Amino acid sequence: QEPVEADQALNIDAKPYFSMIGQWRKPLLLVMHVLAGLHDDDEPLDYATSMLQTQQRAVKANPACVPSVSQDNNQTMIQMITRSNKTLISELTSQGRIQDGIPDWNFVHIPKTGGDSMVISSAPLAPVGMSLANAKAPRLGPDQCFWSQLPPKMIPSGQEQYQGKTVFCAVRNPYERAISGACHLLQYTRGYIGDASSRLNASLLDNFITIQLETYKSNKKVGTCFWIPQVEYTEGPLGCTRTINFAHLEQEYDNLMEEAGYNLKLGRDSSHSCAAKCDYTKDDLDPSTVQLLSDFYSADFEKWGHEFG
Repeated sequence: QEPVEADQALNIDAKPYFSMIGQWRKPLLLVMHVLAGLHDDDEPLDYATSMLQTQQRAVKANPACVPSVSQDNNQTMIQMITRSNKTLISELTSQGRIQDGIPDWNFVHIPKTGGDSMVISSAPLAPVGMSLANAKAPRLGPDQCFWSQLPPKMIPSGQEQYQGKTVFCAVRNPYERAISGACHLLQYTRGYIGDASSRLNASLLDNFITIQLETYKSNKKVGTCFWIPQVEYTEGPLGCTRTINFAHLEQEYDNLMEEAGYNLKLGRDSSHSCAAKCDYTKDDLDPSTVQLLSDFYSADFEKWGHEFG
């Protein structure tokens, strides 16, 4: 009954949200129950926005704020709910531009390339934006990947939701992507945050990246697919065919959506608000780590090196 209440309150189809979030169903259910009690057309959206702003202020005021997947999911859901447009989805479905809940343009979420921002900005088109997460796409295991973050060639047979779609993705300088991924995993899975007792540092990044890439040899999905070379997302008949450069993400995303005929602009993702900034560059890494990344991502550099500089 809960998704029905949310349908009535927000003019959205809530069922995909509930099937998507799995263990994060409880915090979203709370949001839905609050919003379902509001009846004015504008109030639910205003209240959700106010709730998000209040949560952000609380985070800033709390010195003990630590990265939390649960909090991130809560913030992301609020942003998607406020953008969802059931009327537009119905119109595009009747035009054949959305089939089985998936728009005719879809993106492969390569980890650490701005995927959450693209999901949120495209939420008017589908409950989880232009993402394979609109389909039944569960996490495959405790240290594995969401289907939406798998290279299309790795998606199990019978789940070809990219079939017939224009598939795009963002690509990023491999050094920057690896450092961002390491910072994320260390904070969210190893407890390293911004205080003096457990602060991120270059030596920690060197060691972590080295261990993760060594583990990758026996488990490609280590670190929830953060380390898979980007070129693999372009391979196979359903791979990404249109790439945009993370360094110019907003401009290139907006241009691509204009080409696709969608009035979408890349917005700012306000989740991950407790994560410490990660300002390290390859110049902070040990030369042996830089060489390791250069060798490991040689195919990425070969394909897009002219764009990475």
